[in-house]
Amino acid sequence: MRPVLPDRAVAAELFTTAVCNLDCKYCYIPKVKSMKYLHFDLIKKIKSKQYITELERLYGNNLEILSLWGAEPTMSLREVSSIMPDLMAHFPKLSELSFSTNFLTDINIIKDFILSVPELRSVKFSIQISLDGPEEIVGKNRMKGAAQRITDNLLLFLDWLATLKTTHTFKLTYKPTITRENINWLLEENNVYNYYKFFDELDEKLSQYSLKNVSLPLGGALISVEVPGNYTSFDGRQFAKLVKKINSIHGRNNFKWYTGYLTAYHYRLLRILKYGAELFTKASMFTCSGGRSNFGVGNERVHICHRGMFLSDDRYVEAVKNMPKNHDFELIRTGAIDRFREYYSPQISNADDIARFTYTLAARHNSSLARLSAIVALLNELVEAGQALKKYKSHGELKLIHMFLMTAFDCPADGILRTASVNVQNLSIIRLMANGAFEHIRRQVWNHIEKKTLN
Repeated sequence: MRPVLPDRAVAAELFTTAVCNLDCKYCYIPKVKSMKYLHFDLIKKIKSKQYITELERLYGNNLEILSLWGAEPTMSLREVSSIMPDLMAHFPKLSELSFSTNFLTDINIIKDFILSVPELRSVKFSIQISLDGPEEIVGKNRMKGAAQRITDNLLLFLDWLATLKTTHTFKLTYKPTITRENINWLLEENNVYNYYKFFDELDEKLSQYSLKNVSLPLGGALISVEVPGNYTSFDGRQFAKLVKKINSIHGRNNFKWYTGYLTAYHYRLLRILKYGAELFTKASMFTCSGGRSNFGVGNERVHICHRGMFLSDDRYVEAVKNMPKNHDFELIRTGAIDRFREYYSPQISNADDIARFTYTLAARHNSSLARLSAIVALLNELVEAGQALKKYKSHGELKLIHMFLMTAFDCPADGILRTASVNVQNLSIIRLMANGAFEHIRRQVWNHIEKKTLN
C-alpha cells in the first residue's frame, strides 16, 4: 500500500507517554489525574502494536528516524522495548532512535531499551540530556538535588556503555533551558562564569571515557531560553545584559571545553552568515523539519510535531481549562486550539485531509518570502510601539535581524497557535531578541569572523 505521507517524510515523533516524574517550572503539561488515563491509553497502543500499523499506513517502508516523545519517555520505555524487534523488522530503513530524558529515572530502563533493539543493522541512538545547569538553576527548575543525581546517572550510564559490545552508535547532547528567573540569577555576580564552570568540569569527567562508538556532548551546553515563553520588552533588555555578560567571559576564562560561542543563538546567526545565499532557493534548509520530513504520530492523528499531541486530546484540554497559568490556557480560551485541531491534526484514516495538511506545510517550508515579510511588518510595529530598538525600523529593506529571527526560532506549530498562521512569528520572541540581545550576538560573531580572516 502506498504511504499516505509524501516520500520526503522519513522521520516520526511517536507519542508514547503522558506522565512525568517531575513538574518542571517551564513545562506546559499539567500534572493532573486525567494525564494518567491518557498515559494508560498510550501504553495499550504500544502493547497492542497499533502504533506499528499506524506508522506503516503513514510511512510505508520509508521510516528512517523514530523519536519517542510525550512527557518523560523513560516512563513507558519498558513497554516500547517489548515491541522493538517487530518495529525494526517492519521498517528496514529505520536506523536512528532518539529521545530526551531528565536522567532521573532508573537508568536500567534505558539500558534495557538499548538491548531490546536487535543488531539487524547499526542503529544510532540520539539521547538528549535535559540538564539546565548547576544546582542553583536545575534545583529550581526541576527538583532539589537534581544536578547531582543527573550527573551521577550520566556517569553510571557511560560506565555501562564502556562495557557494551555492539555495532550500534550513540550521540549524547545537552538540552539546557533557562527561565526568566534563571536569567536574573545569571546576571548576579559571577554566576555566568559558575554556570559554564559547572559544565566544563562535568565535560572533563566525560572526556575520560574513551568510547569509539559514543559521541559525547563536550562543550555542548549552550544556553537557550524557555520557548514559546511570553517575553516583554523588559525581558528582552535583561536578556541583552545576559548575552553581553556571556560574551565578556568568552576567551577570558580557563575553561577547557567552553572556548567557542556560548549560546545556541551565536551559532544560528553564523549559519545565516555562511549559508544565507540559499535562503530563497533552498528555504527548507532553514526551517524546522516539522511538517516536512518529520511528523508527530499520536491519538490516531498526524501532527506537525510533538507540540500537537497533547492538544488533540480532550482530557488534556479539560485539565488546562482549570489551570490559568498553563501555557495553553489562553489558547483554549480564544479557540486557537480548536482551530489547530481542525486544520493541523488530521485523522490518520483521512487521506484527503492529510494531503491538504502536507500541501499547506510544504508551501511554508519551500518559500521564505511570506515569513520574512511578516517579520519585517511585526518588527516595524514593535518599533513604533517602543517595544524594540529604533534601529530596526525598516522602509522595505531586508535586515540581518529579520533573517535571524525567521531561522533561529522557526516553529510552524507555535505560529499557528499564537497567530493563526504558519508564516507569522510569535511577538514574544521578537521582543526578546530586538532589545539589544541580537546586537551583542552579531558583534561577537562578526568580530570572531574578522579575527579569523586577519589570521
